[in-house]
Amino acid sequence: MQSLNVSKRTIDLSQYRKRKAALSDCARFVAEDTVVYMDDKPVLAYWHRLDNDLTTLRAAMDRIKYQEAFRAAKEAMFTRARTFGYAPRLPLRNQPCRKTSLALDQPLEHDVLVDAAKTVYDCYRQAFPEQAAKHAEIAEKVLPEYRIGDTPFTSGIVNANNPLPYHFDRGNFKGVNSAMIGFKTDIEGGHLTVPELDTAFAIGDRSLLLFDGQSLLHGVTPFRKMSDKANRYTIVFYSLEGMWRCDPPGEEVKSFNRSRTQNERNRVAKDKNRTIPNGQ
Repeated sequence: MQSLNVSKRTIDLSQYRKRKAALSDCARFVAEDTVVYMDDKPVLAYWHRLDNDLTTLRAAMDRIKYQEAFRAAKEAMFTRARTFGYAPRLPLRNQPCRKTSLALDQPLEHDVLVDAAKTVYDCYRQAFPEQAAKHAEIAEKVLPEYRIGDTPFTSGIVNANNPLPYHFDRGNFKGVNSAMIGFKTDIEGGHLTVPELDTAFAIGDRSLLLFDGQSLLHGVTPFRKMSDKANRYTIVFYSLEGMWRCDPPGEEVKSFNRSRTQNERNRVAKDKNRTIPNGQ
């Protein structure tokens, strides 16, 4: 892999947030295996095309039943995506820590994603041995039942043909990397730009990027389908801080229900200007 030494560029975030990415936002365009260094530390690793056999993974992307969602941005858009792995508690929606719906609806496709996490983690340890070790140490805060395979990742998302505007990732472990595998068939464009590194990366078929998307602004350039069979998929693996608070699966629902009941009691007590003791 080639090495690229860069300095972090100061940018006006207000000029980038929620707008479309463009190759012209960056001076460099990288299309070969590269490790990017900043202050002599690796901050991003890019593989233009993985040597691994990803045929089964690519086929699974075609079979997944994606969900459409509205995403607010400067220009409103709908996205097609599906999360996998595990999800943290959502008290407002009455949901405890749990497997994502893909694991239940399409277990075979979900298993293929779990297997791919191992491949990604091997690349992570190769390019970022110290950070990968730190990531694994932090992941010890999460019960093994909520980790994807033998990796520190807890969760992920598959994006289907989503030209995402500039954004920061949210809710992940701090100071560690996420990983993104790209698949592209008969697509023109759809590359990833990182303005603070002044560098854009070619997202080709079977490409892989490792970087901290929570600290580096990034976006996807517009793309055009060149045939009826055209598709652009990205699979992102990450670790959610919210999984730290999860109890063992057998206890999670009980714990969640106890917490929800107490919260309801506290709300009633507040309305009545008194406190209801726990358990009464």
